[in-house]
Amino acid sequence: MNSKVRGALLIVVLFVIASSVLFAQTREFDASHIDVTLLNPGPDGPNHVIIGTTVEVELEDPDIGTEIAVESATADFSQFEGPAAEAMVWDDGDQRWKAEYTVGAGSLADATAKVKITASKENGDGQFTQDDTEFSVNNIATDIEDLTIDVEIDGEGPTGAAIVGSTIQVTFTSSEIINAKVDFQAIGGGLVDMTQVDSTFTAEYLVVAGDFTGDYTAEVLAYVSGSPNPGSAAADEAILVDNWVPEEADAFVGESYLVINDDPDQHFIHSGDPITVNAVLDTRVTKAKIDWGYSNARVEEEYDVNGGVLTASYTPADGELQDTDDFEIAITWLKTENGNESDVAFSYVISGAQDDSPIVVDASAPDLTGGWDLYYNPDNGLRFSPNADSVDG
Repeated sequence: MNSKVRGALLIVVLFVIASSVLFAQTREFDASHIDVTLLNPGPDGPNHVIIGTTVEVELEDPDIGTEIAVESATADFSQFEGPAAEAMVWDDGDQRWKAEYTVGAGSLADATAKVKITASKENGDGQFTQDDTEFSVNNIATDIEDLTIDVEIDGEGPTGAAIVGSTIQVTFTSSEIINAKVDFQAIGGGLVDMTQVDSTFTAEYLVVAGDFTGDYTAEVLAYVSGSPNPGSAAADEAILVDNWVPEEADAFVGESYLVINDDPDQHFIHSGDPITVNAVLDTRVTKAKIDWGYSNARVEEEYDVNGGVLTASYTPADGELQDTDDFEIAITWLKTENGNESDVAFSYVISGAQDDSPIVVDASAPDLTGGWDLYYNPDNGLRFSPNADSVDG
């Protein structure tokens, strides 16, 4: 092989090697792979960040499937006075790394800010890249002083609490404030705009069913001229709010069963035997009504629930019992200490003894026409039965 051929072959080999290396390379992510968007931007445009604005960042990894693919990543929100290393979460559906930060009150007045991402690669390398979108940040809160907030309840419960159906009214007077909201989020509401008449601001909230029982302090978010961020002020006194309405799914927290004649092993109701209901309920329940289920004309009976325990007894009169292989009663109404009542369709059925055996009622009078035998059953006692075996035992 002459020198020219060897040289040509060498050039070809070097070209192949270089091409292989070149085409095998992948590019690391840059600013074009980072998207930053704002939720609830300020009044000065889509890039204006104020208190309550959420900064959302997403990273598209161009190296997925290679050894330099992103293994983990953090977002640096420090220029927004947020965390410097907020962990990003991989969204398998969107195939992107994501993180967000909601801006709180701070010290930035028209400051510029960008998001930076730091990533660890699968091969152990690291990379950090700053996005090229710039934002203007103002997170200085307005100072609200000497604001007297009045809170009243219309339609309070028996203990003075605001219950389902009550209206909470918040009022204050100020000549400096130009706009305001009341934060009812803690009790299941939202941020409610206040109406203004002269210098008086008012907002109302109708309490709806939820899962809040406790003290609520009304907080007002108020705006003054010249500032995009509100200041906050709270009422001097809290009010009691209870919006929990007992339902079948959550009111009964323990076992419920029937006891006949004070004997937990008795599974048959004899005439004159007292029937006792035992049930464990949420301790917020203080009243219950029981439909003993003997006739449509019967009035429901109301009972106290003490410390979450309902124990109620009733002895049916002759003729009230109806035949059944599984006697049951229904709790048809519950009421909390603060006054919330269950829905009109509420019905919680209780049947069976503590061991889950059904309770049998045979209230029919015996008919001795035809062939009858006398027999004994440990549950049913001494009875007549047509064509039964002779006395057993």
